[in-house]
Amino acid sequence: MANDLTTGTLFKMGLVTNDEVNAAVTAVLTGEGSIGFPLNAAYTIDLAAALQAKEAVSKGLAVPDASAAYNRNLARTAILLGYPNKR
Repeated sequence: MANDLTTGTLFKMGLVTNDEVNAAVTAVLTGEGSIGFPLNAAYTIDLAAALQAKEAVSKGLAVPDASAAYNRNLARTAILLGYPNKR
């Protein structure tokens, strides 16, 4: 069954914290992300799928001269728009 709640929706509902989103962003940028990256005790997210779902993010992260802040914002956007899975 597909989950139609995005990470951003869960964030707005208070079910995912800013620290949890930031940990996912750091995992993306350091290459330590996984298919079942734990957002919290109840949800995981496929970080690779979240990035690939947004073509602009994939292209933006491939820009060699992009700043760290630009890459963090791209990754954060993709994660917030991604669809986590309930454990």
